[in-house]
Amino acid sequence: MNGLQKLLEVPRPSIAATGVSICLYYLAYCEDAMERVCLLPQSVVSDLVRYSLWLLECSHDSGRCHATMFFGLSFQFRVILEEFDSQDGLRKLYNVISTLPILSLDEASVTEDEECSARQIVRHVCVSLKRYFEAHLYIRSEQVKRAHFRDSTEYSKLHNTLPSYKACKSSQEEVCEQINVLLEYMSFRAQWPPVENLLRLGGVTLLLQIIAFAYEWNYSGRGETVRSALDVLSICSLMPRVQLQLCEKIELPDDGNTVGVNVILGAAEGEIVAEPDVQRAALHVLITCVCAPIHRVGGTVARCSGGSSKKKPQVLKSSEEIMEKLWECLRTTNGIMVLLNLITVKMPITDADSIRGLACQALAGLARSETVRQIISKLPLFTSGQLQSLMRDPILQDRRQEHVTFQKFALELLERVSGKSKPNGNELEPSLTNIHRANVIAQTRIQYNDKELLQLIHQHLITHGLQESANTLQKEASLAPIKPPQQMQVPLQPFLSPFTYQRVTSTPTREVSSHTCHDSFISHLQCSRMHPSMLLTSSTWRRPLSSCWNLKDNNFQVIYDITTGKLVSSLKPTLSNQYNKNRATFSPTDELVLSDGVLWDVQSGKEIHKLDKLNQTVSGVFHPNGLEVVSNTEVWDLRTFHLLRTVSALDQCEILFSPNSSIIYSVTMERESEDDSVYESSFKTLDATDYSSIVTIDVKRSIYDLACNKRDTQLALVENQGVFDTIQESIVKIYDVGRSRSNADEPVSKILYIVVQKICLIGTVDDLK
Repeated sequence: MNGLQKLLEVPRPSIAATGVSICLYYLAYCEDAMERVCLLPQSVVSDLVRYSLWLLECSHDSGRCHATMFFGLSFQFRVILEEFDSQDGLRKLYNVISTLPILSLDEASVTEDEECSARQIVRHVCVSLKRYFEAHLYIRSEQVKRAHFRDSTEYSKLHNTLPSYKACKSSQEEVCEQINVLLEYMSFRAQWPPVENLLRLGGVTLLLQIIAFAYEWNYSGRGETVRSALDVLSICSLMPRVQLQLCEKIELPDDGNTVGVNVILGAAEGEIVAEPDVQRAALHVLITCVCAPIHRVGGTVARCSGGSSKKKPQVLKSSEEIMEKLWECLRTTNGIMVLLNLITVKMPITDADSIRGLACQALAGLARSETVRQIISKLPLFTSGQLQSLMRDPILQDRRQEHVTFQKFALELLERVSGKSKPNGNELEPSLTNIHRANVIAQTRIQYNDKELLQLIHQHLITHGLQESANTLQKEASLAPIKPPQQMQVPLQPFLSPFTYQRVTSTPTREVSSHTCHDSFISHLQCSRMHPSMLLTSSTWRRPLSSCWNLKDNNFQVIYDITTGKLVSSLKPTLSNQYNKNRATFSPTDELVLSDGVLWDVQSGKEIHKLDKLNQTVSGVFHPNGLEVVSNTEVWDLRTFHLLRTVSALDQCEILFSPNSSIIYSVTMERESEDDSVYESSFKTLDATDYSSIVTIDVKRSIYDLACNKRDTQLALVENQGVFDTIQESIVKIYDVGRSRSNADEPVSKILYIVVQKICLIGTVDDLK
């Protein structure tokens, strides 16, 4: 009856043309009907695609939405896909969202209805792009497999070419398999027109911006929008140019230092959309990037230079160079910390096994970097056997298949970090510490005294009742007779040891930063619509009653000369770690400054190095020896920037070195509860040389501050009873440190005696506050 041809004869532009878009959308829903459409003459198919593309460009918003959904459903048919490409359809589909005001970097004034409509358009375009690239991925993977397995009879029996009018559908597992096929067998320098066209249009950057903008959107389709955009990036990141694009900065309204990998990591953490499907999609992007083969087909570069030719900058990069750039970019954007947190995730319980399996796969790929291996080999996840304990049982028993995947990549990760391969069936060693210990034992040269060995054999014979053999050995070897043991009784009195260790764990909050704006409580906050970085605050009493704040460009450090009060230099990092409680600090020689994880040279004002972020709270302080930086539990070597060790006792602690630099005093930082600030009632002492714990002292009151005198003989503590707003008692105590033990006492290598001397109250509670 030529019904489709009649539809395509509806004049455009017209109101009826919008109705045609709805008809085409429902037509694409029926797979059998679309197969019959694909069998129509080429001219009819061409007219169908041309009409739909016109709807994308010129029709009403509802017409654009239905035309977009029509293409999303029909891309799985190769006939439609090829005709779409021949008519420059990708550019027209991209233009549907590229000019939307909600994706503009400048704050545009739109109504609520316009904003809702624009978000729905973005959602449908992202879904269509996902299906477009999945269809191209299926076709390209089949081409590569046919070319690679051309002579394989088994492959030809199992794989038949799908007719062009049949739908090519792929599940998530099949998409991952197709990506792996292209990573393994497709040439590193191959051209793939769909991805090349998207790059030329700026589509990769736009997709990253959509993911970032979605953080502030609030509508039901937000998760599907972000997930579809991530799925597109996962396929496109097969190509080296896209991988390099992810390492470049993208323009966002509030931050000009964000790179593409930052956005992907934010989605993987669940910061943008707290949905497991979005987290998995983001992890798939990371896996495609960091788990690709280091040496891909055609990925090597031969660099030649003649004696008389001028030197030209080398544009081409090898696959190894791009992988190293990706690893470095992931490190500098705190990817190690994100993946480590995801490996230990336990919620949501139905998706935790799959999330930590993907995170472990990404970390195993990242661990091919020597620098990353050195850092993570010092972390408790490996040194304390935490990873092995995670491998024992799944979080949810119904997810054993996902847990098997996690075990597979966890074993691969252990092998790379330890440098040893474990045969299948062997039981995993408890920790990397045991592996290192076994290496030391294997390389140790054992020396012993022959006389002592004979004496040991003699004692062994006596113990087992072989008296005659023992006497013969004693006579022939001229061994000294063994003196009978003397019975001794030592009266023991029960006592309570003061050396009681206590570990208190603090959970960091989601607070980004805290600022004191007024002396009285804040009564009102308002952001400027024209300038989102401007914030107006108001209070009820005490001037100023209102203040205007600039929230932009506040991530910098300044150095002042305290004698003259003049500004010496201003230090603005390229990329910082954004710690919750950052404090700038000078090195012992005043040559370096550490702030927000970035090391600076004071003299030149140049950025030296950014330390890897492995915690959310503390930036770190310099060790008095000038060779180390202590950042929360991590100890970094300033000479090599390697992670030396982790000290779990310093987790979420403020530390103070004694004047002679031999002892570390640590107090757990203030923890924010739902109602009040919570302070801990104990402080710890550690050896500043090897970071071994000496003792933990519980003073029964909240500790607000701690200081040591110049001679390292006394310690002053500010102790309070009650919380900050309702302090019942506030006192200062002086503790004597380092009293020598008498000779009669049992010798101990490191002793800290505490003698409490209460001193009088020096002020009221309000004064101390």
